[in-house]
Amino acid sequence: GNPTNTILACTLPAGYVTNNTDCNDSNPAINPNTIWYLDADADGYYISTLTQCTSPGVGYNTTGGISGDCNDNNPAINAGVNETCNLIDDNCNGQIDEGVQNTYYQDADGDTFGNSAVTTLACTPPAGYVSNSTDCNDAVATIYPGAPETCNGIDDDCDGQIDEGVQTTYYVDADGDGFGDAAQFTQACTQPAGYVLNNTDCNDLNPAVYPGAAEVCNLIDDDCDGQIDEGVQTTFYQDLDGDTYGNPNAATQACTQPAGYVANNFDCNDSNPTIYTGAPETCNLLDDDCDNQIDEGVQNTYYADVDGDTFGNPTNTILACTLPAGYVTNNTDCNDSNPAINP
Repeated sequence: GNPTNTILACTLPAGYVTNNTDCNDSNPAINPNTIWYLDADADGYYISTLTQCTSPGVGYNTTGGISGDCNDNNPAINAGVNETCNLIDDNCNGQIDEGVQNTYYQDADGDTFGNSAVTTLACTPPAGYVSNSTDCNDAVATIYPGAPETCNGIDDDCDGQIDEGVQTTYYVDADGDGFGDAAQFTQACTQPAGYVLNNTDCNDLNPAVYPGAAEVCNLIDDDCDGQIDEGVQTTFYQDLDGDTYGNPNAATQACTQPAGYVANNFDCNDSNPTIYTGAPETCNLLDDDCDNQIDEGVQNTYYADVDGDTFGNPTNTILACTLPAGYVTNNTDCNDSNPAINP
């Protein structure tokens, strides 16, 4: 009832009550049992209630709302909002930034790449932390994804490979001549023992065989130029007739004297063993001594016998191996035109 509007009666009149606790008798919703909801930020969520007739003050209403405000000074904070990463309990569940924090990774070496094994949850990167987890060595600042790979036995760029693309190729030098075998090699940062930088050896089992070695006559390519015994072989000449004198027109190159060959080329007829340079010249219409002359110094002098008296003319001679017709061996005729005149 309205404490300012009373009546005295023996029995309760219609429209009257026995109490005087109403503070607004023109609004049935306001009475001592009225619940006042504190929603100072007007976000539809109340933080507390009071049951009384008069308004407790600014921020209270009687329309209610939803229980679940934990900060009635901020309409963005209540039980109905989504949690955001801001170090505040946005949804009033007693937890701060649950489910919305980011994972950050420790960057101990300061190279801006994080260690996947050391993490923290936060809204913003804490000091010494980054948002990526791609560092493969967080103790060395020069090791990180994309770092230049150097030849040091370490995976500098975190790609799972060590010294890829920067190693040097070295070749086995089994014979120790300073020249390597192209078929046997290794990749390394520094030169291993027994290896060299070049691969130009053509026989890595013989220290005397290598590029630039002196070529010797041994049926081997000593200087690795693809040729065998070039410039050091001896010329031998065929000796078909076995007179130890060779045919200048039938030669071969070899390190040692082949069968049927000799070192000289003094034979002018390799089908006759009696004909060779220095052979004794005989009267046989052949150049026996290979001096391009035939029967020189061994022919006989014969004298013409024109008159047929068997006596020769001393002034008409011929050289021959055998007596030609019309000649005789003497030169005693004093008139070779008259057969009746002779010695």
